[in-house]
Amino acid sequence: FSVCLFAYINFLKLISVAITFVTNIHLFSIIIAVEIQRTLNQLGTPQDSLELRQQLQQKQQYTNQLAKETDKYIKDFGSLPTTPSEQRQRKIQKDRLVAEFTASLTNFQKVQRQAAEKEKEFVARVRAGSRLSVSI
Repeated sequence: FSVCLFAYINFLKLISVAITFVTNIHLFSIIIAVEIQRTLNQLGTPQDSLELRQQLQQKQQYTNQLAKETDKYIKDFGSLPTTPSEQRQRKIQKDRLVAEFTASLTNFQKVQRQAAEKEKEFVARVRAGSRLSVSI
């Protein structure tokens, strides 16, 4: 009975970690593809504001935290006990999820570079505008 209970508890841990892992990866992808990109596209337009820039920063910080959490779940997923017959399937699942997460991370880094570039452009415009108003 205790062996069955142990196997059942391990199975529940696996399911819990796997669901959280997959959910985080998809949430991470959605935040980048939709939320951050939409906010980023508004920078430099009439919708641009201090509040919008703060929202972008908050979304980036949340996404960074989600990436760290997801990395922890990757490690947890890989360290859960498994039977020899499940090892191959588990490795395939983990490799597929890691590849998806890596692709999302790459996309997030690209979006962060775009945000930094837009911020540089904004600072340059503000500085140019302040020099112009001082000389008038």
